[in-house]
Amino acid sequence: MESRAARGNFVTPPFAACVVEALEVKASAPEGKASAPSAPLQDLETDEFMDFLGRLNMSKRAELFVSEHIDNIDLLCALDDEEMKDLGLKLGERKKVRRQSIERANRKS
Repeated sequence: MESRAARGNFVTPPFAACVVEALEVKASAPEGKASAPSAPLQDLETDEFMDFLGRLNMSKRAELFVSEHIDNIDLLCALDDEEMKDLGLKLGERKKVRRQSIERANRKS
């Protein structure tokens, strides 16, 4: 399946292309399987997730997260330290994610 980024419907940074493609594959899942949100919401979630990774200076990890079906901020922030270690995240990366998780939780409350 050709991704929207490849078709030129919108400009996607190279590191975000794998996230967009993973969400498109998820959207084409057979009936009865979990499907992705509608395209505008999907694009918003992808952009927000990629912006989040960029702020953490972890854009290079996008492909890893998508390969593990971690494709949004809430899922990433829900990982505990052991899970992040299992994914191969370095101590500094784990601390960045944890700090942002706490800041997001504080803003929501």
